[in-house]
Amino acid sequence: MNRVTISPRGKTSVSLAALLLASCVLLGAYPAQAASSARGVDPRPGSHASERGRWMPHTVIVKFTPASMSFFSSSSAAPPSAAEAYTRYGVYETVRMYPRARNAFTESGREIGIDRMYRLAYASNADPWEVARALSRLPEVEYAEPERIHSIVYTPNDAMLGQQYALDAMRVKTAWDTTTGTASVVIGIVDSGVHWTHEDLRENVFINAGEDANHDGRFTTADLNGVDDDGNGYVDDIIGIDFVGPTATGGGAYYDNNPLPTPTGNNHGTHVAGIAAAIGNNGKGIAGVAFRCRYLPVKCSPDDGGNNIIRGYDGIVYAADMGATVINCSWGGPGGYLQSEIDRIEYALAKGAVVVAAAGNEGRDEIFTPAAYPNVLSVASTGPDDRVSSFSNYSTWVDVSAPGEGIISTLSASNSSYGAQSGTSMAAPNCSGVVALVASHRPELRGRALAEQVRVSADNIDSLQPRRYERKIGYGRVNAARALTVFLPSVRMVSSVVSDRNTGNGDGIFDRGETLEITMEWKNFLAPTKNAVVTLQSKSPNVTILAGEYRLGSLPTGASIDNGSSPFVIRLADVESYNEQIDIFFRIADEGYDDYGGISFIWQQTYRDHNANDITMTVSNDGNIGFDDFSGVRGKGFIYRNNGANVLFEGALMIGATVGDSPIVVDVARNETGNVQCTDFAGAAPVLMRTPGLIAAQEGMTEFTDDNAPLGSRLGVRVRLHSWAFTDPGLENVIILAYTIHNTSAIPFADLHAALFFDWDIGPSASSDYSDFDSASQTSWAYDFNKQVPTYVGATVLTRGKPVHFMSIANPESDANPPVFGIHNGFTKQEKWRSMSSGVWNTRVLFTDISQVIGNGPYALQPGDSCTVAFALIAGYRKSDILEAVPRALEKWRELSTQTRVHPLSTVPARIEILAIAPHPLRSSSTVPALIRIASPNAGPLALVVTDLLGRTVRSSTVRIPAPGDIAVPFEPFNLPPGTYVLHAVTPGGWTTRLFRVL
Repeated sequence: MNRVTISPRGKTSVSLAALLLASCVLLGAYPAQAASSARGVDPRPGSHASERGRWMPHTVIVKFTPASMSFFSSSSAAPPSAAEAYTRYGVYETVRMYPRARNAFTESGREIGIDRMYRLAYASNADPWEVARALSRLPEVEYAEPERIHSIVYTPNDAMLGQQYALDAMRVKTAWDTTTGTASVVIGIVDSGVHWTHEDLRENVFINAGEDANHDGRFTTADLNGVDDDGNGYVDDIIGIDFVGPTATGGGAYYDNNPLPTPTGNNHGTHVAGIAAAIGNNGKGIAGVAFRCRYLPVKCSPDDGGNNIIRGYDGIVYAADMGATVINCSWGGPGGYLQSEIDRIEYALAKGAVVVAAAGNEGRDEIFTPAAYPNVLSVASTGPDDRVSSFSNYSTWVDVSAPGEGIISTLSASNSSYGAQSGTSMAAPNCSGVVALVASHRPELRGRALAEQVRVSADNIDSLQPRRYERKIGYGRVNAARALTVFLPSVRMVSSVVSDRNTGNGDGIFDRGETLEITMEWKNFLAPTKNAVVTLQSKSPNVTILAGEYRLGSLPTGASIDNGSSPFVIRLADVESYNEQIDIFFRIADEGYDDYGGISFIWQQTYRDHNANDITMTVSNDGNIGFDDFSGVRGKGFIYRNNGANVLFEGALMIGATVGDSPIVVDVARNETGNVQCTDFAGAAPVLMRTPGLIAAQEGMTEFTDDNAPLGSRLGVRVRLHSWAFTDPGLENVIILAYTIHNTSAIPFADLHAALFFDWDIGPSASSDYSDFDSASQTSWAYDFNKQVPTYVGATVLTRGKPVHFMSIANPESDANPPVFGIHNGFTKQEKWRSMSSGVWNTRVLFTDISQVIGNGPYALQPGDSCTVAFALIAGYRKSDILEAVPRALEKWRELSTQTRVHPLSTVPARIEILAIAPHPLRSSSTVPALIRIASPNAGPLALVVTDLLGRTVRSSTVRIPAPGDIAVPFEPFNLPPGTYVLHAVTPGGWTTRLFRVL
């Protein structure tokens, strides 16, 4: 391993030689070798990981361009253009991550070039994303990214649920009649370390022949000679490697040659290794699926415990370089794609390895990496009855399923410990063992072809599942016996595009009655097809397939084909069906071969994304923020600087007032059960999002009422939301939401309050978050107390004429000590009213799963009156980022209020109105323009936008209002198809709508 500024550093845990003595396996002693770098300053503890995006502190990964490599030498570790950034961030170490990697290419011919990847360590406290962005701007840098930390994914279960039922379920015992594996096939266990001295693991541990100094094929103390005998950059890695060491702060240059977990470490890797490769026929314990194969321990978890996998992708590269045929990754997490991770998976694939990964244990249909990355064999979990485990993730990216419930295997408590655990972490090594059996029997299959052989031979179990799992748990549950004997094609979709550009209106939003084109590309990885046909399918009654067949014909092994010249065509029904997920599947049929794939998209979505500045956030037409549903499928959540780490679980508007003697609250936050959202608000049309807006980079507009609330629990309000995202200097991290609330009832409200509810999930499993309130600026803020996720979030009320109300909620808190309460057991209407109307209290909770309520009131509203309550949502990497943005947001709101003559203190703001459309109804065949009468409280630009009832823009124009008052604007309905439309009149600070008909 090439590095700059190195110095020795020892590992505090037990050495390999001491372990040999303690286990009475061998005699003699020799100190374990370690290597790491001098740091110049002590690294600050922090950022190791959250399931929603956790990053190593003080570390970035940089891939330099080929031309820039001439700048690197023993005395130079950077191109000249990097000097300023290196100095600014205190870069003190530059380690070439894979100096011995030979050039490799993807299947498409792209040069992977991991030999040009460097891990940079820096002393500054700057966020890794900030450093990565700065370095990405350099012309010599191909990309720069933080280094992600993942979590292992098992669900502990101390009950013995079965005695290796998985071997029967996967027909492994039948497969053993053909092969039990061969020692030449190695399974890389990239995990928390392996207790390799276990009675059922000792004889199957991989021996690195290059470090076997006495060439006896065994691990003895004679092999620990302190020399890198095989020249791979690691000293004495005779039975694997440890990439992390005593603690998570060991750094990217750390390694030692002891992959054993300490007594306080996690035994997860030991359990995983036993499932795949525990010794068989030895009269002890269990038998691994491939019990004659070898396993390679690659430890990527700290000795001091925890579920973090910190250098897992380094482990993948190491296992591939050591010749592993299968690399098992029983870990991962939600989050966006990182090219540095994909490159290392592609590298392993190019070396002929299969990367097998657990699908995750959230029970959701969501992205989970590395399982969801291309070319990874992803594994969901099933139980003894072949039904999908309730904890298992599922999605179109899942390839196969395997038993993962109550799997008995080896444990690291002693050399003879066994126990049962559950999770997709257990399903993955069951699949890895089957891959190893196939590799032993058919050595000509490598990489993707080997993975596909296991996939296409699996048993379809869709008929046993609830419908939501159909074709989302892979081809089937793996079958070892079939995997050894069938010879089939494997035609996989490698890309797809759904488009309304040629057949619809081209806005990228799929509307009612619209016709769409679907193009796909497929590749055949196994036996040639003979006369294969692809047929499009959908179980949705709202999809009509107009052109749904494509003949692949005879497709040779390794060949690709696409239907770009003859795309599939579908038509969506001309009916109202908001936010429906449309699943489109295709079937590939050939002689003796039946396969499928699929894609999904949302139809008639009523929500839209703010994405014009550093915040990506979804707003809906029914009061939801972040996601339009409780499952987190419809929407993007709340993401700062598009780093893929959503930090918001749930966001919602709440409005309350006392009616008679009791408060009534209408909202869309979770209800008293804690498992379902209230649905009191209902929107008439989708959010209208304009990019750019009249006065901002992006403006959103929508309107909804509380008509969905039960009749006796309804206030009678109509709410207009106007939202702005600015790119002005100092406002790039701010989104403003202004809610204008109209009292449409016949009852006066003396104490109306409006508030926003946020359930923030920032840190690992949301269990280490911190919530607080800054009284000076009247601003809430929250962050991960362990600094494992860099994002800080905040909210402030901009309408300061009424008191601000705030409450921090510790979600797991019981309700036993009023007025404190938690919401894991439900969020009652009484608790909502208390949190939004009781002033500022319970301001701080820490190191737990947190929520916040921030609001404004009381407002006195007579029937027909209105009030406006405005908020700024803010994000950053520090508390100071939040607080510094507050005065800028307040100034921007004053500007908006002045433009619309809406004083922040006013409870009855003036507003723009559409007085009349004449004549009405309009006629499509007319050649005479109609007139629209507009009443505006101020002069300035006016946008007229016509949408259909789904929010699809059909006409738009901009005029200027010369002076406050009434103005008549000509409007041409020519050639508009007959129907009902919505006219939106939009000024810089206000807007209104009116329905009209065209005959």
